[in-house]
Amino acid sequence: MNSLPPELIQSLRNIESFNEETFKAVHESGAQITSVRLSLNKKADNRAIGNLQSAMFN
Repeated sequence: MNSLPPELIQSLRNIESFNEETFKAVHESGAQITSVRLSLNKKADNRAIGNLQSAMFN
């Protein structure tokens, strides 16, 4: 499996609730099948972004 880019990890460290150990463990396990895709053609919904951040970092 490819390693996570150090720049990504460094940028996520700025998020107070980011748990680096858990994040790396999940990505290294390969068990997660969920993906998030952004469409530049759709208007952003700030509520959805907030919900996504809550799900990822809490």
